[in-house]
Amino acid sequence: MKACKTEDAFRLIVPHVHNDVHAQALFCQLLRSSQNIFLIMESFKDFVEKYALEGNPWMQYAWARYHDCVNPDSDSIQIAEEYYNKAIEAGIADARMFLAYFWRDGDFGMVDRSRYIRERERAVREDSHAAVQQQLRDICYGNGGYEADPDKAFRMLSKFIQESNDQNYYIDPRYYTLYGDILEALGEKEKSVVFYNHALNQGDKGAFFNLMVSSYMDENYKLKNSDESQEFMQRGQNLLCGDAFMSIQWAVDPEYWDDYGEELQATITDSLKNDLEIAHRLGAKLSEYSMGCHYYYGDCGFEQDNEQAFSWFAKGALRRCASCYSMIVTMFDEGTNPDRYGEDFKYEAMIRSLRLGNEDMLPRVVEAYQNDHFTEYAAEIEQYYLPKYQDSDITDDELPDDDGRFDAWA
Repeated sequence: MKACKTEDAFRLIVPHVHNDVHAQALFCQLLRSSQNIFLIMESFKDFVEKYALEGNPWMQYAWARYHDCVNPDSDSIQIAEEYYNKAIEAGIADARMFLAYFWRDGDFGMVDRSRYIRERERAVREDSHAAVQQQLRDICYGNGGYEADPDKAFRMLSKFIQESNDQNYYIDPRYYTLYGDILEALGEKEKSVVFYNHALNQGDKGAFFNLMVSSYMDENYKLKNSDESQEFMQRGQNLLCGDAFMSIQWAVDPEYWDDYGEELQATITDSLKNDLEIAHRLGAKLSEYSMGCHYYYGDCGFEQDNEQAFSWFAKGALRRCASCYSMIVTMFDEGTNPDRYGEDFKYEAMIRSLRLGNEDMLPRVVEAYQNDHFTEYAAEIEQYYLPKYQDSDITDDELPDDDGRFDAWA
């Protein structure tokens, strides 16, 4: 499958997926990657929808993944839930894991980490590779009911890969990306690069970003100015990795914009707009955030435009980008939000940003709760956020002076 384009792989697998276990395994592997979903649905959306509505469980799973990852409609969460459940009933174990994230991230209106853990563990018992991979991540980083133990995660994954090789089983390349992540957590950066590179060669587009950060960026997360970096980014574009189309974004420093000259500035601005649009269509995680920031701050040749900025942050928020939710909060703080959105929208963005990992929002959410906001989320805040806030010893003087540009790399 690594020698095929994503769309070609989907086309080749689908005729056999109903009665061939190997095709089913490859189908599930293909749909684990959110970036693959964007590519597949660009060509097969109508096909998938037709057969999902007719009751084909594999297309129902694909239809759920589409609404989960792309979130194109106002009721996409409800559609994804419905079709994940249909896939679960048909025995597609990965569907249970992807539905579990809805409980972890509050997509049903409230975070329920206990339910997330139960569903993850059940999916592991049902042999969901998505669940096994998430379990290893949670063990490595200390999430989802585990204490952080990258050594244990390393031992578990090493044993799994060894046993799979001994039995001549095909290994989902996302395991190699995960191997690289665990090695990074253990401080073995040089070894991690080997596994990221292997994962990318085997077809995991998600490894591209990790490899880019590890090997081709400086300590300020700017793309190194070298032939090797340019060749790597071109390699990613050839593979249709969304992050590869953000190469100019990673290379340009707005602080030195005036040094580029007018002709080069115009070229960079046009290229940024075009490439970030492509990255957005391919599902690159920070594309909407980057585009929104350019419009909001009016840098890199972009005309300052609050409406455009808010529109792009909203697009990223729909795809669960904590940075975009954070910037929406910033726009409300600075009075630059569109008038059609009230204060409730700000507070919703605040708690969603926290749920998705922006810890800068922890004191703000707790403080708002203590001032009679978030009453509908009282149980969630009392259980998960208030104890953490109290343990952190944050004082009013230490509240972050956040301009919305929190560390998206985290």
